[in-house]
Amino acid sequence: MKKMPVIDIFAGPGGLGEGFTRAGFDVRLSIEMDAIASETLKIRKFYYQFNKDSVPNEYYDFLEGKIAKEELKKQFPKEWEESEKAILTAELGKEDQELINEKIKDALGEDNDFILIGGPPC
Repeated sequence: MKKMPVIDIFAGPGGLGEGFTRAGFDVRLSIEMDAIASETLKIRKFYYQFNKDSVPNEYYDFLEGKIAKEELKKQFPKEWEESEKAILTAELGKEDQELINEKIKDALGEDNDFILIGGPPC
């Protein structure tokens, strides 16, 4: 069965999106204005590129500070690229709205039905 696509705005570091992912939804794009929170989102999205039983040890090495993020990116470029595509660092209402709309359309593809979620801004 196809997972329902989700667009996550005001994503923060990803708590709401994480819940939706674990509940079986497909969070295709997360939009967050804070650069540090966006990096956290990329790391979680990287994790979800793998099956639960095939997450590479390097991911855990990164979390433990044994390797740098650059090493993780170097060893898994395809998965990292997919992670970066799924995260947009932008401030809604102040950034180029055309770019935001384009990223949402790209993330949804042909899907017209989707769920929009968003954590209220702090």
